[in-house]
Amino acid sequence: MAKPFWKPVVWIAAAWFAVSGLAGCSTEPAPLETGTVVSIPPAAVERQEYSATPLDMTADFQAAGPYPYLPQDSDYQSLENPQTQELYQELEESVWQISDTMREEGDYYLVEEIVLEGTIPEEQIRMAIIAFKNDNPQVFWLTNLYWRSYTGDTTRIQLYSYVSEWERDWMQQELQAEIEGILSGLPADLEELDREIYLFDAVSQGCVYDNEAAQDPSQWEAYTSYGALVQGEAVCEGYARAMQQLLSYAGMRCRLVHGTAGGESHMWNLVEVDGQWYHLDPTWNDQKSLLRYDYFNLDDEAISQDHQIGREITGMSEEELEEYMESSDSNYNFPLPSCESDDANYLKNKGILLSNFSESSGERIVSDLLAAARNQEEAVYFYVAEDVNYDMLVNQFLNMEPYQLMTYLREVNEKLYDSPYRLDLDNIQYLLGEISRGISVKLSYEEA
Repeated sequence: MAKPFWKPVVWIAAAWFAVSGLAGCSTEPAPLETGTVVSIPPAAVERQEYSATPLDMTADFQAAGPYPYLPQDSDYQSLENPQTQELYQELEESVWQISDTMREEGDYYLVEEIVLEGTIPEEQIRMAIIAFKNDNPQVFWLTNLYWRSYTGDTTRIQLYSYVSEWERDWMQQELQAEIEGILSGLPADLEELDREIYLFDAVSQGCVYDNEAAQDPSQWEAYTSYGALVQGEAVCEGYARAMQQLLSYAGMRCRLVHGTAGGESHMWNLVEVDGQWYHLDPTWNDQKSLLRYDYFNLDDEAISQDHQIGREITGMSEEELEEYMESSDSNYNFPLPSCESDDANYLKNKGILLSNFSESSGERIVSDLLAAARNQEEAVYFYVAEDVNYDMLVNQFLNMEPYQLMTYLREVNEKLYDSPYRLDLDNIQYLLGEISRGISVKLSYEEA
């Protein structure tokens, strides 16, 4: 990269910038300072294994699934400045071109430089880059640093890649193989909610939360869909980007939400199901001991009980925008749609309904539990009806005589008389999810 130079009458200014901090969610990573060098782990593959045929991730691969591929472009649609839109469009081309040359610090590879007419304000540059990264989880190799310079009436912008082009191509092949494997089992006639469930289950079954990376943003793969889908380890940003990328192949719109939860930086998704938007937090659903669905398609009111959505930056004055982007708070969003419905809430649609403990309700519940036990399912999920008091019903179900849950499970064991196994009633666990009126019950089995 040539250094910017000075000569009379021509204004030249250059600087390094961090676009934003990475969202790790277990702990809040310190935002990168201007020009900070981030060490990266060694390449995970040997050069001689590389297949020299680069992949086109935007052509044939789009047809790999049973649904029309839907590119995500919501943040681009929020860009109002023509210069910002032009920069975003240039990024769509330049990010694929990675030089063999590294920057002078020897840590990152140069991505093809963008040169645009006019002086683009710093805040608009950042907005374009953030919008592009938010819309394009498949572009997983970009660092969160960029360089820009102004020469006369020209703006030059340089982004960086964690890996070389051949490494990127190899990683794309790995990612493509994983996604194709997931899509190969996706039925072609599913409703949108069932597509979302299938893809969430696939991510959760193949990925675990990376606590180490949450405290060390230099382990950058965990913040990407590559980390979640290929390496099987990710933080909240990796989970959210993996869901966003997969939902494109299911023909569904999905966005990233930057915010906080539990007082820490966090990222999750907005998903559009049948024309309505919902909050999906794949990280908080994926617990170590039990997969849960308490944060699966919530409305704004429900998610706001323990999540805080970051401020919207569109509409701020240039002064406000500059001050906000320079602050340590990187949890800002482009305008997000309202989530006012719970029609596609997982537990409301798929959970076993709990409303009372009448004889007919008990027969229905036992039947559902028996079906789960015969399939040796790991867990069952209950939804407490909206017209009853959640705490009161939970106490009746779990903690008060006649201990309805255990009563039902004993009945299930009686009906498993012809089975080689039965429920291990000494090792049944549950988890309450009042935010979605849910009860998650982890089942255990033993030989009959």
